[in-house]
Amino acid sequence: STNLAAALSKKGYRVLLIDLDAQANSTFATGLVKFQFEEEDDLRDRNVCHLISSADTNFIHEIVRESQYFSDPEISVIPAHINLIDKQVDLTTTMASRTRLSEKLKRVENNYDVVIIDTPPSRDIYAEVALLTADYLIIPSDLKPFANQGLPTVKNFIKTINENRKALGKQPI
Repeated sequence: STNLAAALSKKGYRVLLIDLDAQANSTFATGLVKFQFEEEDDLRDRNVCHLISSADTNFIHEIVRESQYFSDPEISVIPAHINLIDKQVDLTTTMASRTRLSEKLKRVENNYDVVIIDTPPSRDIYAEVALLTADYLIIPSDLKPFANQGLPTVKNFIKTINENRKALGKQPI
């Protein structure tokens, strides 16, 4: 996702990269601090979790950061944080949390040409949020047989997501 974001940015597209994975590898790769030391943690109170935790506060323009020494030109990033793990149960029990990212992106749709959402490699609330928000899905994988054993499970998950997308008036992903 980070390489795709950088490549599109170099082609002149206005790119927003959203990191929805608690490991925060995309956040770290784009030069933003990755919760190394608590006293230096400037992401704890302004990250993707805040976007999907509240409908009436924490909008994209308040959370977005510019990447640091990542690409030229730099890209806009909604960082992730390890606190996504702690918030998962609360978000799972709140149905509205699944569509908040999509709603907040509508407010800035003219600011970006492309939005890339990096998801965790799991079927959880964050993957669900991403799949309900996205228009397209790219699944990077290597060609080794074991790497693709989970694809049937992913296909079933997408089938369920598409039922929910239909209920929201969205096309299948």
